[in-house]
Amino acid sequence: MPEVFEGIGELSEPLHLEVDNTVQPVKIPARRIPEALRKLLKDHLNEPEEQRIIQKVVEPTEWVSSIVVNMKTNRKIRLCLNPQPLNKALKNATIQSSPSKKSFLS
Repeated sequence: MPEVFEGIGELSEPLHLEVDNTVQPVKIPARRIPEALRKLLKDHLNEPEEQRIIQKVVEPTEWVSSIVVNMKTNRKIRLCLNPQPLNKALKNATIQSSPSKKSFLS
């Protein structure tokens, strides 16, 4: 849907997510990344880090989600993250977003 989505989406102000402290944190063990995909994964993660979409965490954290890395047919990688346990612990947040292009077109 290129007429609605293009570029990197940004919220008008920082989003603050709150975790329910009564929920026990979950650390999912890291999956093994095949040696052939490690360099591609590192390169793949550098771009969103440089664009400040993601941030490298170097200190211990209570919540850890695992990733799965697959090679696509175009020789690029697909990165899948499953934060399901963390999602269950998030308190409901209200996000005010700007109207989409589609709502203006209708």
